[in-house]
Order: sequence, then structure tokens, then C-alpha cells
Amino acid sequence: MEYSEYQHLVIERNDDGILLITINRPEVLNATNKRLHWELSRVWLDIADDPETRVVVGTSRSSKTPPRAEAGGSKSGRPLPRRSRSRCTTTRSTSGADM
Repeated sequence: MEYSEYQHLVIERNDDGILLITINRPEVLNATNKRLHWELSRVWLDIADDPETRVVVGTSRSSKTPPRAEAGGSKSGRPLPRRSRSRCTTTRSTSGADM
């Protein structure tokens, strides 16, 4: 599968069928624009047609940490409740069956 049309997504594949998608707009803290929005919508269609991809991992590249995160996750500087800080991970195989 050819992923060269993406300007704001860096797409790397390893030998085990794992596709790493990195949002690469660090100059604006990876904020979306029309192009990135289109790419994030389009990439899943391309992945669905890619028989070599078994797992997709998404990440982002940034040269800075957003100020709210530096302050402990809230404007007041107090840590957010544990449930608000947890990360949500969704795993789905490209064949459409839940893992």
C-alpha cells in the first residue's frame, strides 16, 4: 500500500504487520487543519484495503508539552481525578473482528 500522499501523517510499517501512524505537526502542537482532518479520515480507508497491516498504533510528534499538561492537567495546577487522566485504547483487527 502506498501512503506517500499524506503530508501531516508519517506512516511506518514494521515486518510484523504493525503500522505506526504519527501525526507530525509539532510546530502547532499537532492541531488539526483541513488537510490533517482529511488525512485522518482517509487513512482508515487505505488501511482497510491494506492486507499487510494487522495492527495500527497511533501517536503524535511534538517538540513541546502543552501548558495544561505541564501544570498537572488542570488550569489550577491540581492533578485531574484518576479517571480523567487514563488513556483509552481501542484495539480492532483490520479484518473487522474485535481482538
